[in-house]
Amino acid sequence: MAIKTAEAKMKMKLTNKILLILFGFILVTLTVAKVVLEKKIEVNRVPSAPGAKTNRLESNFSDFNVIEIKGKYNATIYKGDFNKIEIEGPENLIFKYTSVEKYGDKVIISSGVDLSKYGQVINVTISVKDIKSVSAYCGSIVELENITADTINITATDSSLVNSAICSFTKANIFAKDNALVFISKTKNAYVQLSNYGRLSLEADGSYVTGTMGDKAEMILTGKVKVNNIDKSKLKANQQGALK
Repeated sequence: MAIKTAEAKMKMKLTNKILLILFGFILVTLTVAKVVLEKKIEVNRVPSAPGAKTNRLESNFSDFNVIEIKGKYNATIYKGDFNKIEIEGPENLIFKYTSVEKYGDKVIISSGVDLSKYGQVINVTISVKDIKSVSAYCGSIVELENITADTINITATDSSLVNSAICSFTKANIFAKDNALVFISKTKNAYVQLSNYGRLSLEADGSYVTGTMGDKAEMILTGKVKVNNIDKSKLKANQQGALK
């Protein structure tokens, strides 16, 4: 009788241990799932008009000032009273392949496929209250409109384009490489890193520019600009007159 009781107690302890381990595994699994889900941004699918060839995703959320665009998107970022993202394009490309994720104050819009092979236009419109950094990768085109910032970081690679034609910055940190092009219309100061056919067009009056410029990079200057730590011989002959 005592042996049976001891065996029963051992089975009960073993069962409790298994249940405890199983519970811990479930708890860890749920915790991991929650972390992953928190990184995903809830988006709303907006019904299209009958016969329309494009669809739209909308997302409203706050607390982001860093934006990364990865893929063949046409993006417009403008100063607004609130943060909002709209993505418009063919249904299969935006609902199946487009991802919108948020990590802290950073929002990443990306595609899991090479969108350029589809020959379709996907428009991204982003309203921001404040912005500190914009990055364009994988052939994306990014237009900045009516943005005013003390300091902004602009990165462009992989044949991407960033155009800030109607903006004003106190300082712009610009990084361009791999056939990317950046247009800056107005900044008091600029730090640049240009390499491997990275190009910068800077239009300013009295700006101070410092940084590095590789042999295969190009910088076009309009207005009077002070250049420091950049080999002036790398500038084209018609750009020498822009130097103060």
